[in-house]
Amino acid sequence: MAILHIRVSTGLFTLVLSFLLQERLKEQMKIMGLSNGVHWLAWYTTSLLLITPSIVLLLIIFKYGKVLMFANSAILALLLAGFSFATATQGKC
Repeated sequence: MAILHIRVSTGLFTLVLSFLLQERLKEQMKIMGLSNGVHWLAWYTTSLLLITPSIVLLLIIFKYGKVLMFANSAILALLLAGFSFATATQGKC
């Protein structure tokens, strides 16, 4: 399931990145007077919003699918959140 998450998120990142390059949104944002940091923040937010449903699904499967039944849900959620932050960061680089 984690491999599927990586494949899906990478595919979505590629799709969004090709759309951004095709529409030249970064150049349009610079013309509007917005900084480069705003572009990165928008990219990061979009990436996290795309990853969140699969993270929630993984959490449910791990916890209630008897895969990690004795794991603490909060720690498992933190682990998956860290994984999603790392995935979102690597998607842009």
